[in-house]
This record gives sequence, C-alpha cells and structure tokens, in this order.
Amino acid sequence: WRTGLSRHHTRRLAYSSWRYALMILPYGVNDFLKLIQHCWHYSLWPKNIVLAGERQLLLGSLFSPFYFLIWTIKTFFNGNKKA
Repeated sequence: WRTGLSRHHTRRLAYSSWRYALMILPYGVNDFLKLIQHCWHYSLWPKNIVLAGERQLLLGSLFSPFYFLIWTIKTFFNGNKKA
C-alpha cells in the first residue's frame, strides 16, 4: 500500500489545503471506479503477481486519504495528552 500512500502526497502538491479537501471526493470516486474496472476486467482474486500488484496500488490510492486522516487524528490526541 505504500505506493498508493505516496500518490496521496503527490496529489496534495497540486492544490492548496482547502482546495484539496474539495478534491478528495472526485479522487476517491475515480480511484473506486478504477478498482471496480480492474476487478471486472480481471478476476476478483488475480493469480498473476503483476495484476495483484496493480490491485494493491489501486487499493492504496483509494484508502490513502483515510489513512492520513486517522494518523493525523491519532497524532493530535496523543500530542495533547503529553502536554
């Protein structure tokens, strides 16, 4: 999933913080449609390692905003407990 996580940072560079918040939904829909298309075109559980890698890339791209949101929330609350 790390490649998908790095894609999240690359997407964020193109927009300011408030504009990127508006772009999360279109990016999420696009990533979800790509994942559905991949599952439809290939099998649901591909045996080919290249297809499995592509699936992991698409999953990482889809879930990366949520991963960083959870990480930010945990960091915020853990930082407040130490202060």
